Amino acid sequence: MGLPERYPRDAMPDHVIDIDAELAGPDGQPGMERRMVLRVLHRWRELAGDRDFPAPKVVTGTSFREFWPYCFVLDCAGVAGDPIFIEFGEELEVLCGRNMARRPARETPAPTIISETLKFANEVLRRKVPVTRGGEFALSGGATVLYRSILLPLGDDDDNVTHIVGAANCREIAAAPDGDK
Repeated sequence: MGLPERYPRDAMPDHVIDIDAELAGPDGQPGMERRMVLRVLHRWRELAGDRDFPAPKVVTGTSFREFWPYCFVLDCAGVAGDPIFIEFGEELEVLCGRNMARRPARETPAPTIISETLKFANEVLRRKVPVTRGGEFALSGGATVLYRSILLPLGDDDDNVTHIVGAANCREIAAAPDGDK
């Protein structure tokens, strides 16, 4: 498969990930990528086909089967800067502390993996490309969480992003012992 011609390897923009290289094993042959965000990106590209991004109706619990518990879908059309969650994975519900389905994004509790992920939603709407971020944040109780997330545009045509599908996962890291600061 390889990169589309509009992204030659030596002139690839920073936001474009060569998913074939990322999914390849050490010998260059196809392997199994462990990072969920890259597997989600790969599936999103398959669903897009020759379009810039897939239609919202093709991103479902069936098409994203193995990732769906870690996914959400935001409806960004006609809500004047206040997107509504229309899907919210059960694992995200646990991580967020509530089911955000049918709730506006502004009600997302912070600090959570979802509040961290949503920080770059406007970039996806503006640039109309997938954006992935990872990092760490502190929970209100002081625990540190490492996370990876991805937001991907969806729309019925290649001009308008009407929805965003997101996926995120994380793990809490143990605090350093007092002597190791």
